Amino acid sequence: ALVQAGIETQLGRDILNVKRPRFAYNANFEAPFDTEFDYILAQSILSHAGQTQVRMCLATVREALHINGIFAFTYFKGPHNHTGIGWTRVPCAQYTKDWMKQRLQDFGLSYRELPTQHPSGQTWVVAQ
Repeated sequence: ALVQAGIETQLGRDILNVKRPRFAYNANFEAPFDTEFDYILAQSILSHAGQTQVRMCLATVREALHINGIFAFTYFKGPHNHTGIGWTRVPCAQYTKDWMKQRLQDFGLSYRELPTQHPSGQTWVVAQ
């Protein structure tokens, strides 16, 4: 629903014909497309994901991302790592910068924080 709302209120339907974006909606982070992506965006996904889901997401990103591609995502940076199992809504999952950086490195991805925070206070990260 949020993607559709963004298309309707921010982009407009005409851009879909020009850019031809593809979206995947599934809890297992499966990339059902036979292609490599230049850009993958996960806004407010890892902030609700347990450690297992974070690893599943990063494994899929690594597999689906072009060698020079960019993975941009948000997460709540905090003093402790979320230990809950599965998805969480409230409170959101928090992870330390060191933990998130190491998970990215586990999958051959870099960690670079952007200077601008998400309006919710989440940290934006670009990984390659």
